[in-house]
Amino acid sequence: MNELLLTIAGFLLIIFSAKEIGQRSLKIGLPLISGFILTGVACGPYVLGFFTRESAHHLILIDELALPFIALAAGAEIHFAELRNSLKKILRIISCIVGVVIVLGTTALYFLSNYIPFTSDFTSEQIFGVAVLGSIILAATSPSSTIAVIKELRAKGKFTQLALGITVFMDTIVILVFAIGTSFVDSVFHGSSIEAAFLAHVIGEICIDVILGILIGLIVKTAFALPVSEVFHSMFTLIVGYLVFHASGLFANKELPILHFKLFGEPLLICMVAGMYVSNFTRFKTPLLNFVESAAPVIFIIFFTAVGIELDLGVLKESWKVIGVIILVRLFAMYSGCFIGSKITRASPMHSRYLGLCFITQAGVSLSLAKDVGVSFPAWGNEFASLFVGIIVTDTLIGPGFFKLALHKVKEAHTRGAKVDGAGEKAVIFGVENQSLALAKQLSANGWKVTVANLALNPVDSGPGNGVEIKVISDISKETLKDLGLDTADTIIVMLDNDTNFKICEAAYENFGTKKMVTLLQDRGDAHRFYELGALIVDPATAIVNLLDHFVRSPSAAALLLGQEANKDVIEFGVRNENLHGLALRDLHLPSDCLVLSVRRKGNLVLSHGYTRLRIGDEVTVIGSKESLNEVAIALG
Repeated sequence: MNELLLTIAGFLLIIFSAKEIGQRSLKIGLPLISGFILTGVACGPYVLGFFTRESAHHLILIDELALPFIALAAGAEIHFAELRNSLKKILRIISCIVGVVIVLGTTALYFLSNYIPFTSDFTSEQIFGVAVLGSIILAATSPSSTIAVIKELRAKGKFTQLALGITVFMDTIVILVFAIGTSFVDSVFHGSSIEAAFLAHVIGEICIDVILGILIGLIVKTAFALPVSEVFHSMFTLIVGYLVFHASGLFANKELPILHFKLFGEPLLICMVAGMYVSNFTRFKTPLLNFVESAAPVIFIIFFTAVGIELDLGVLKESWKVIGVIILVRLFAMYSGCFIGSKITRASPMHSRYLGLCFITQAGVSLSLAKDVGVSFPAWGNEFASLFVGIIVTDTLIGPGFFKLALHKVKEAHTRGAKVDGAGEKAVIFGVENQSLALAKQLSANGWKVTVANLALNPVDSGPGNGVEIKVISDISKETLKDLGLDTADTIIVMLDNDTNFKICEAAYENFGTKKMVTLLQDRGDAHRFYELGALIVDPATAIVNLLDHFVRSPSAAALLLGQEANKDVIEFGVRNENLHGLALRDLHLPSDCLVLSVRRKGNLVLSHGYTRLRIGDEVTVIGSKESLNEVAIALG
């Protein structure tokens, strides 16, 4: 008992170091989890020796808490409503990926078994079973790393949406196949024959696990329906997950009468189904996702640090050549599977060429499956887990680079200041004065590419422009405006005299169909001319009065409008993600701190509610934190 308490106390102290090292790993371009794992390795029995191999065994409790949570989170991230338009395409590509990875991975692991220490005494059938189980883990990916790269590069487009959809759904398929693989390996090590009756038995046990997953989902749903604090919901869900994993051990050697099916045969599958059920078939999707979002940082730092402590460096030392070969085989298998799947689904040649580079990274689910093998097969599972942790950590380090390369090659990566065709992030301002330069700077700070046009008919000495791009034009002909970039600009702002403003708006309207035209009105008597073109009018004579009126009657809204609320903003996004066409707003997965305020369709404001269905081309106004609004921009395309 004293040893257990000392282990827990020491581990809690190490957690604080792991958090700091994880943050520093981000600054040098490494994934967050790599810092956690390296901290665990440093404090483990093979380096500094803060933990012995015996005391590290007490950390099994962490696995029983974290593994169900990771599976639950994987299920909660599946949103059938958002994927329904491309689900068939996604499943075909995933089938090709998983099939090729399992075939090539199994072959490689089988023929490399002589170089893997813990398989030296295995029969050929047992080696084949271990190879199959390992190849299934090789097929898993990392949704969190994928989303992080997309955010970093501000990537948008069909390729990005396809890669994200495959990544999110891939882990679900892998967990399902892993359940079959575990049953297969279990039968091999117990000397059972592989016949039609066995396959029927495996399918029956998986069906039992799916039913149990739905029942667990109903229990979680009932807990979320109780009028109690969110802390209770979180603790209850974690305890339920732990009990599922614990029950798996209790019922390991027990079967149902008559049918002879095991209960809780694959706890990861049960928890994944529970998360999927609550997220898609109940009204508690948002509370569940809030729980996952808030608990994930704590769970991950604890779990991945424990993975590092339990890592057997002796296995890695003896098997580093095997790890290198398997990583190369996985790279080739992933690329080949994606290429075949892309050709079957008739993807563009560009997408077929680079899609395979998007799924190299592995993380949470991969590690949880490797750890699950360690728990399910204690005789050799820990050595197996250490071998695959080495593979997974390496993939985690090299994977983001491949994904970034793919996004750049398909021209969907948009770093700050880059133009996003049709994405509403390019503006042209006519007129050079303090207000126009200040507006240009503010738009640039928010990721827009801004050009300020100085009309030579009435030139203004603007100096260097203070970092703002200023172009001098001699007229407002179609050719001049096209050279200025109006053919690709989503928005123009005119701040000259009324007649010149109208000529510019009219030329933009007739020649380029510019969607948004904002004019600073000098004479209210000319307003009707601009209204006919659909321009948005700012009248200085009334703007200040209206703004003061809103500060009196709705100060919070006015403060948001002026950007006075820290880290909050209101932004209008265009819907370009084809998967969202026809999706009801209530089924749209948004960050918990974001809210849809309005939907504008074909120039008309739609009084939106939960049952309002999105259409391609809609303009959706969303309020939220700046970081979360970046996620909304990715989701809407």
